[in-house]
Amino acid sequence: MSTSSPVKDQEKLRELKSLWDKTSKKYVLIDFMLNTGLRVSDVLSTKVGTVLNGEYIGIEQKTKKPKRFQLNAGIQLIIRDYVLANQLTEDDYLFPSNKNPEQPISRYQAFRIVQESGDLIGLKLSPHSLRKTFGYLHYKRTNNVSLLMKVFNHSSPTVTLSYIGLDEETMQNEIYNHYI
Repeated sequence: MSTSSPVKDQEKLRELKSLWDKTSKKYVLIDFMLNTGLRVSDVLSTKVGTVLNGEYIGIEQKTKKPKRFQLNAGIQLIIRDYVLANQLTEDDYLFPSNKNPEQPISRYQAFRIVQESGDLIGLKLSPHSLRKTFGYLHYKRTNNVSLLMKVFNHSSPTVTLSYIGLDEETMQNEIYNHYI
């Protein structure tokens, strides 16, 4: 598995989410990425006030397009508890730097948190693999590739399926594993 492959094993996801205290920055960073599918640049630019009301409102850093969606109930509770436990205000970054709380953690620090977490459960992980995991899990639940195309700003279903690691898996499972 490369560092940008989605996590497809539910047990590994449970292990990943059990590594850290639910009010820690590490836990919330990973859970937020798994539940929103946002790019790491968008996650790090998020302020508490942007998500505190249960809705994400932002501008994608890469595309400069507005992005707005309702957060699921589970991540809303995690964010609320994290914000209270860490005494963050609406103007604070959701993931403030320990060295300079006026700034978010760096991309490098986010990568290290995710990589360290993956190492602890025997996987190579990156923030990008968490984004792909979000897409993979959504697709497995709904088979709605057109919605994922919009979420990821992809131009075709083929691109999206390949992005979330389903092109090879689908071919193997649906074509080559069936005896005719």
